Amino acid sequence: MKKIFTLIAVAVIALSSCTKEVTQVNGDTLPTKAIVTGHARFCTVKQDGTLTTPDIVDKGTLINIMYGTPDKEGNIDFAYKSTTTDKDGYFEVELGCPVGKSITVKVNASMMEDSYAATSNGSMIMTEAYLFGEVSKTIPSGDIVYFDLILLPAANVGEPGLTQP
Repeated sequence: MKKIFTLIAVAVIALSSCTKEVTQVNGDTLPTKAIVTGHARFCTVKQDGTLTTPDIVDKGTLINIMYGTPDKEGNIDFAYKSTTTDKDGYFEVELGCPVGKSITVKVNASMMEDSYAATSNGSMIMTEAYLFGEVSKTIPSGDIVYFDLILLPAANVGEPGLTQP
């Protein structure tokens, strides 16, 4: 009886230790990588309705990266990773990518900045604006791809009825 109990205890311990060694396959554990690099910059609207020259976002601006492999129907169950920019607006992230496959990557960021907007009568006023930018690309396994992320005014804060020229 003691031998049977001991055998059962050893079997349970062996089985539980086997399940602990199984690791989940995810972007960090895949052996092949795709590297996302880029610069984040922003443009605002000048009083004449044209865009300013792109300027570098602040150091530490959050960059959102969604990535995934399309299924047979082209649907993508996106995973999420984030990083921040350095003083030059540069960012870089390494993503796991299945061998011989490509991943679809969306990079976006947002921020608030002063910008001109048009009132309902057409005059331009300075207001705080929500800036947003997104770039999407397909990256083959093992590649390094550069994203030129430009944030543009997307919504205005303040008076109702303001529009982007």
